[in-house]
Amino acid sequence: DGARALKWFDEIGSIETGKKADLVALDLNCPENTLPAPAALARRPDLDAIASSIVYSSQASHVRWTMVEGRLLYRDGKVRTIDTASLMKRVHRAQLAIAKRIKRRA
Repeated sequence: DGARALKWFDEIGSIETGKKADLVALDLNCPENTLPAPAALARRPDLDAIASSIVYSSQASHVRWTMVEGRLLYRDGKVRTIDTASLMKRVHRAQLAIAKRIKRRA
């Protein structure tokens, strides 16, 4: 177990109050994440099949929310930690500045 090997087991390694955790919630109710028939019909969940389905079949559009150290960073298609309107204004200003520099050199 990585947390024990690093001697950080009091900070990470399990989902408990007071410990650091990065979490992601995925929408698994989609065709891409359908389990193979044997795994889907098993009495107990086949965790390896579920993990494999998530790793190999999930897409960015399946992400519902992400959390880092208890802070919700992304939810329902929106980044919650960045003012995207302000960011886009800065990006457009930078694009114009770059275009002007290129035009001067041409």
